[in-house]
Amino acid sequence: MASSSYYYNLYKQKKNAVKSYDDDIDDLRKALSNLTDTMNDEIRAVNNELEDLKADLNKSIRHNSKFTSRANAVTSEKAVTADPNLSVAVRELEEEISRLNGLRTTAINDREYYYQKYKEKKEEERRELLDKIF
Repeated sequence: MASSSYYYNLYKQKKNAVKSYDDDIDDLRKALSNLTDTMNDEIRAVNNELEDLKADLNKSIRHNSKFTSRANAVTSEKAVTADPNLSVAVRELEEEISRLNGLRTTAINDREYYYQKYKEKKEEERRELLDKIF
């Protein structure tokens, strides 16, 4: 028969595992946020520069329709997920966050189970001690 200290140790292990998962998830979310936010800011800046360049080119060369049509044909940069390599990185980060959330949920359930078992065993040990005394 397992003692209350056995269940308490299991409870502490799961409690530490939950904290570790929380830390890992936070780190991954920061990395994902940095990747998407930073890249979106960069894309926005590049698109603004392209628009300014097109406007300046159209103002400076008005009579050459071939040139102005090519200048206007320059397309804006797409979103972060349009790049295949960045898209893979974003997807894998999201999948890892999801996987860790699943492990975290399992660890939380286990932690609660072991804590309940610890309390039950502690009460059982207390009753046994009282029975021995009286």
